[in-house]
Amino acid sequence: DFKAPCSPLNIKRMDWTPEASCNTALSMTRTGANYQHKVTLSNYSLSDHETTYYETDAFNRSENKPVANQDSRYDKEFPIQDEQLKNRPSSTKSWQEAKDYCLWLGKLTNYPIDLPTEAQWEYAARNRGKNIYFATNNGYVQQIGSRYVDKDGSIHEYTKEQGNYGDFGDIKRWSPNPLGLYDMAGNAGEWVNDWYSKDYYKVSPELNPQGPETGTEKVVRGWGGSMPLTTSRSHEKPIDSMYYSRRGFRCAVQSPTSIY
Repeated sequence: DFKAPCSPLNIKRMDWTPEASCNTALSMTRTGANYQHKVTLSNYSLSDHETTYYETDAFNRSENKPVANQDSRYDKEFPIQDEQLKNRPSSTKSWQEAKDYCLWLGKLTNYPIDLPTEAQWEYAARNRGKNIYFATNNGYVQQIGSRYVDKDGSIHEYTKEQGNYGDFGDIKRWSPNPLGLYDMAGNAGEWVNDWYSKDYYKVSPELNPQGPETGTEKVVRGWGGSMPLTTSRSHEKPIDSMYYSRRGFRCAVQSPTSIY
C-alpha cells in the first residue's frame, strides 16, 4: 500500500510508513496512477542513463538522417557532434524515434533491446519496487541552495556536496539511485513502450504488464519538474510538431540474462 504522508514536514523529504494514506500527488487521480496493483516482472536490464545526442546521432548517420544541431534539429548534416549537445538527453519529436533507436541498438548488439515498459521503469526507479518517493541517491530531492526544516524546527540549506537534483542539462551530473541509474528523477521525461489509458491500472495483469493494446497517447515517465515522484505518470501524443528537448528516453534489454 504505497501511499504518502498526508501532512509531511517536508514534501521533498518524505519517508514511507504503513500509516501513510494520501496520494503522492494531485495528478495521480487525473492520470489513473492512484490505482494500486501488484506487479511481477521477469528479469531485464535498464540503461543507466538517458540516451544522448551523441548516441542518437550515431543511429541517424547509419540511417542517412540529419544529425542534431543546436539551432535546428534538421538544419544540415555535419561530421562532428556539437560539443555542447553530445552529453545532453536526446530530444524527440515522436515516440517512434525512441523505439527505432532501441531496436536498432538491439540489432547492432544482437540483444533484445527495446523501450522499457512503464512497469519496468517504475520498478527500477523505486529501487526494485521499494516504497521510495523520489528516484535519487537517497530518496529525497536536494537542490543546491534550497532549504528544508528538520524535525527540530531548524532550517538547513543544501550544499553543493549534498545536491542530487537540478535543472535540465548533461546526463550523470548527480549521483545515481541505489541501482546505479542516473536521472530517473530529473532531466528529460522518458518515453516508455506503453499506450496510455487512465484505467489501465485497474485491469492490468500482475505478470509483465505491457500496457493497453492500442491507444492515442503514449506514457511518459520521470519528467524532471518540481515534484519528480516515482509514481507520477504523464501521457503525450506519439508525434509532435517539433522536437522537445525535455522528452527523451532510455532503452532496456528484455532478457533474463545480464549482458555484463
